Amino acid sequence: MTKDIVEQKVVSMLDALQTGVVEVGHQVVKYAPDVGQAVLGVVQINGINNLAQPLLLSIIMVILLVLNFNKFILLCRRAEEEIVAYVFGGILYLLAMCVAISYTLDIWDWVAIFNPKLALAHKIIQSHH
Repeated sequence: MTKDIVEQKVVSMLDALQTGVVEVGHQVVKYAPDVGQAVLGVVQINGINNLAQPLLLSIIMVILLVLNFNKFILLCRRAEEEIVAYVFGGILYLLAMCVAISYTLDIWDWVAIFNPKLALAHKIIQSHH
């Protein structure tokens, strides 16, 4: 091949590459808002997911505690020899409830629900440290 033919092929390939890059750029501009909204939706869903289980568990535990507190007190009065088991069970129950509630105290999960843009910015900044 001569130099002119090689030069023409290179120019042709560069033109095709430029056309492809321009087309990719058009697609990015076209779909970027949808992708951005999808990312914010995922951040928001993650925040809800991180809070839903501990909140539900905490609510159920509080309801069970309220409904069964009088029964617990009566059992403790009747069975003095088993009082240690009841107290130990009550302590474990309260500890489990505290752990469940503590999972709802992460402020960034709440921010993700109500302001997913800010939560995403926080995640990005955290990933660079």
